[in-house]
Amino acid sequence: MMGWDAPVSEVRGVGPARAGALARRGVRTLQDLLFLVPQRYRQPAPFSPVADAVAGERLSVVGWVRARRRGRLRRRGGNYLELGFEDEGGTRVRIRFYNQAWLFDRMPPGSRLLASGALSRTAVGVMVADHWVLLEEEEDPAPRLDALLPVLPTVAGVAPGTLSRLVADALGFAEALGDPLPETVRDVAAVAPLATALRAVHFPQGREAVEAGGVRLLFDRMLALALPMAAA
Repeated sequence: MMGWDAPVSEVRGVGPARAGALARRGVRTLQDLLFLVPQRYRQPAPFSPVADAVAGERLSVVGWVRARRRGRLRRRGGNYLELGFEDEGGTRVRIRFYNQAWLFDRMPPGSRLLASGALSRTAVGVMVADHWVLLEEEEDPAPRLDALLPVLPTVAGVAPGTLSRLVADALGFAEALGDPLPETVRDVAAVAPLATALRAVHFPQGREAVEAGGVRLLFDRMLALALPMAAA
């Protein structure tokens, strides 16, 4: 049965090359990956019509996917998904997601999309996206800008979007594992279950949830430091 110390290669999408890149960052086990917590959080950029944006400016746009294609990066390696996108004002732009070609099946033509990113300074008519949400046809997108977007530590050789997906897959394992901290101790310390805390910090549903998750992780670290001292 898989445990917290299972090799990170057990996570879907971690082959030998990616496992090596993670190991160089000190990530060798499932627990290492899950404890690679965000360095900070940011919010999506404000809404702006594509027609009013300038190169290098961060913005969020809402509109529809009109076309899609996958491509390969010849010089630096890797892949990308490029969407033909039309915003609500009728302006067209190409939206690229680097090293996230796996999103292809999630964004068929006709999908209503909120995307955040920046207009490229070098490729005319291209927006490089770093956040996206599929919207219902009549959904008000404004509340989506209240989201907290985690910024994970940099891992050379692993794109941020890919790293986030690996963490999400690892969380699926974590929720099936037992909590190393007994329930009686959690109740006395008033801390959340470990899997709940990890999900809260990696995929936050609000600042209070992030803070509660952080309290549990801090408690575990303090406990790890205190136990050897108590045994000495």
